[in-house]
Amino acid sequence: RSEIVVNVASMDWSRAERFLATQLVVAKARTTLEPISETTKIPLRDLEKDVKAELIGSSDVIAIQYANSDAAIALDVVKAVTAQYLLSLRDYEQVGNGRHRLLMPATLLEEPVSLKPIYAAFVGAIVGIAIGIFGIMLRTQAWRMK
Repeated sequence: RSEIVVNVASMDWSRAERFLATQLVVAKARTTLEPISETTKIPLRDLEKDVKAELIGSSDVIAIQYANSDAAIALDVVKAVTAQYLLSLRDYEQVGNGRHRLLMPATLLEEPVSLKPIYAAFVGAIVGIAIGIFGIMLRTQAWRMK
């Protein structure tokens, strides 16, 4: 994960919000990820799926994160995405006076990102049961009305 502070101090709230939303798109754009895909030999589709860019809270900080079972690969990809994204920011320097800075360089997270299949199965089961009970109730009501 890496974190980048994007300078939007000179913008009004609406413009800053649009600018930050645009930056999230730029961070995950094909033009940002394609050179990394070529260098690392990771398919572009996988990068597009596994690279995450998000605003931290309601701040001006963008976090870039990549999950991979190999910590070294994950770190290399985050470093590359961050560097490529910072190059992209140069194109936007005329907006927000261009004083963006890297807040946290790419580092490994203390707690690795992992899928939670048991949690997902549990939530799915609960939702399925709720839908089933609702369907039985509707069917029972329709039967009583006949």
